[in-house]
Amino acid sequence: MGEVFYAPQSDLGQEYKNHIRLHSPANSWHFDLCLGDSPTVMTMLLDPRGKVHATCGIVPTKAIDIPPEQYKDALRNISITFLTAPVLTRKPTVGSQAPDIALPDEAGYAWSWLERRQDEWVEQSSMGSTSVNATFTGQQVLREGWLKLSKATDTNETLNG
Repeated sequence: MGEVFYAPQSDLGQEYKNHIRLHSPANSWHFDLCLGDSPTVMTMLLDPRGKVHATCGIVPTKAIDIPPEQYKDALRNISITFLTAPVLTRKPTVGSQAPDIALPDEAGYAWSWLERRQDEWVEQSSMGSTSVNATFTGQQVLREGWLKLSKATDTNETLNG
């Protein structure tokens, strides 16, 4: 196996064929190992809710998974950020610091805006307008920051709905 990367969704050309294996009917992914072989180390990136199937000779296929108690708290608390730049929006005023960005409603989740000011990061929970219509009244500015989508809590559950 050595220095090989198995890429299920890659469409790279032939120049990487010695180091990247694409999934296809002609290139099935199986690793032939024998009891007398030295140990093999594999690193897998997978959805923690998924399973890896192992087949060994005449022994039935074994589905190997990660027990939910080992990852459920992490998934429950996970959030994701999206670089959002540049954004043409109204100049911030006192009380409305987040830019006006049309955002989809995600049940059970809340949007917030992260922005660098001076030497610190500031997060605003209120995302302001969610209208799909552009607003060009007042002075316009270009801003950049990060949109953050995180699990709604009791205090921010109703911010976007």
